[in-house]
Amino acid sequence: MEDKYTDELFEKILNHQSWPNFPEIVSELQTIAITSFKKDTTEGYVASILIFHQIIEEALKTLIKLSELLVKAHIWPSEIEYQFNEERKMFGQVLGEFERSIDFKEKKELINVAREMNGIRIGIVHKLTSRGVGDVKNEADKFRMLYSKFMELYGKGEDSYIWMLDDLRRSVYMGFQNDLTVD
Repeated sequence: MEDKYTDELFEKILNHQSWPNFPEIVSELQTIAITSFKKDTTEGYVASILIFHQIIEEALKTLIKLSELLVKAHIWPSEIEYQFNEERKMFGQVLGEFERSIDFKEKKELINVAREMNGIRIGIVHKLTSRGVGDVKNEADKFRMLYSKFMELYGKGEDSYIWMLDDLRRSVYMGFQNDLTVD
């Protein structure tokens, strides 16, 4: 094709298996978080909150990457390079980057749920010594319910981005690829 950027973009768009998705370990971590919660102990509640929180952070990173790929696909043949480096980012920075991504119907609600979950995590982690066991359990219960809601909204957002990417893949990129191979 024309250049390295175009070659890499086409390779990525045409192979949906290479699109951003959750790391494989997430399902195992989710099981650990659920098991920790079911221990019905303070350490189990705290562990479940921390693990679930890490999973939602990975979910947001996945949506950011899907949005970035979608933008690149939409503006091609123009080029854009993103500067977001997910390493060493605090949750608030990841959430801020996600807020700047492409919209989908449930995005604002997902952001609100993520903020509420982060508030609970901060309250538990930074004020654990001033909380009673019952308070930790109540916060963990609330967090777990918010996690379920977050994952439902995440799935809708992911589906939205993937639908848009797949539509572009079929209508633009596969047609363009066919035009190139006809010559």
